[in-house]
Amino acid sequence: MEELGRLGHSGGDLLCGILFGELRYKSEPDFAKPEPLKLWGEVIRHSRHGMLGNAIDWDGNGRLSWLAGTKAGMFLLFRRAALDAAAPPGYKITKVEQL
Repeated sequence: MEELGRLGHSGGDLLCGILFGELRYKSEPDFAKPEPLKLWGEVIRHSRHGMLGNAIDWDGNGRLSWLAGTKAGMFLLFRRAALDAAAPPGYKITKVEQL
């Protein structure tokens, strides 16, 4: 049991029961209040068919993006820069000069 304290950052607070399919804690966990995932400041909404996703470091930069799959077989990648941005990136179409 002493080895479990070195597995994670919780000092061995979380024990996983693989054979029994349950989680046990030495003390009651203190979870943060869930917050909806947002894209450009708007809550990401999906159909009743669901979207299952996982946090993943897609770019290898230490910041978590979100990769989701749908029942329709599509994969959606929400990159961290877009999740953190307040608005979509802007663009401006200008007159093209001929050389």
